[in-house]
Amino acid sequence: MDLLGLAGFLASVAGLAFAIFIFWPDKKVQELDQAKEAHHIKTAELHQAEREHSRRLEDCLLEVIKAKGIDPFEIEQLREDLTKKYEDLEKSYQNNPTDINLVEIARRQVLDLDFPSAIGSLDQALAEEEKTKETSKARRASIYYEKGKIANLQLEYQKAKDYFSKAVELAPQTFEYNMSFGNIMITIGDFGFAQKLYKDALLLAQDDKEKGDVLNNLGTIYLSTKEYDKVILNLEEALSLYSKTLAEDSPSIAATLDNLGLALKRNGKIDEAIVCHKKALAKFRESLGDEHPSTARAYNNFASALLIKEEFYKAAENYDRSLNIKLKLYGEDHPAVASTLSNLGAIYLTIGENRHALEMTEKALKIFAKHLPAGHSNIAGIQHNIEIIKAAIAAEK
Repeated sequence: MDLLGLAGFLASVAGLAFAIFIFWPDKKVQELDQAKEAHHIKTAELHQAEREHSRRLEDCLLEVIKAKGIDPFEIEQLREDLTKKYEDLEKSYQNNPTDINLVEIARRQVLDLDFPSAIGSLDQALAEEEKTKETSKARRASIYYEKGKIANLQLEYQKAKDYFSKAVELAPQTFEYNMSFGNIMITIGDFGFAQKLYKDALLLAQDDKEKGDVLNNLGTIYLSTKEYDKVILNLEEALSLYSKTLAEDSPSIAATLDNLGLALKRNGKIDEAIVCHKKALAKFRESLGDEHPSTARAYNNFASALLIKEEFYKAAENYDRSLNIKLKLYGEDHPAVASTLSNLGAIYLTIGENRHALEMTEKALKIFAKHLPAGHSNIAGIQHNIEIIKAAIAAEK
């Protein structure tokens, strides 16, 4: 091959190499783009599935609540509580795997919101375990515990009590069983027995988080029984333990601070209560955002403490923020909205903004009238307030 031919050959080889060099990076980029697109599609599908599941869960829980004829003023709080119970139940499945096949099936049915089928699977699991001589008490206790959690979620409190009681009877040294039994006894109103169960659970607690949960629940009991010194003692100790185990912005810490604020307020320690409510509000906003029922409640509790200090404008500001969240969550005709409107009306009357007070209070009455019978004490109280406001407006002339 002459020099000219060799030069041409080398040039063609170089051109081919260059083409390959250009082609492969382009192919890699294309593959990466396709992978990213597939990931985005998968993520969008997962988010859509989560939204659909959340909607189905909300509808399911509302159906349960309405079937029980719950007071309209309690519905949103109860739905929030049930949602938290469901989320806790999901976590318990992840943290406590089971080797009982029918229990695993029941768990999948719960996650699919098919509660009747889940109970049927658990009944079958229990029947099979009781036929086997080698079965352990612990296995049967775990099935009763699963049944209790579902019954609790379905507002079947007596059934839940019976199931949790059986679980504790079969496996008395189990922390979770004693805690759940204590929780249901609080719901039923048997605070004395709940205290005993929590004290048993405290001895079984394995870490600071579990000890904090027990002390927090004991504080809740003492709040109900108006033993505020005991509330403060237990909740402060719970917060100390939570600080070692939970993130600073944990909703559990926020809720404990909010309850501590209520106890301090009722114990006459208003300045300390205001500090607690302010901290709780900040943590709820950070962890749950500005459109969550717990955040709305924290604004409300902060405002009620400010009212006692006669910081009327600050109280009105926080009630107003609570109102805006409730309007977004529940709409304009909800009893929770009416309660906050009524509180705002009372403040505006106090600071002499009588026409504004009348507007707020009449809106509240209109909402209450849609949800409550004519002779209800809330309606009578609002009507009385309207008469006072109208008299104040008449006196201005």
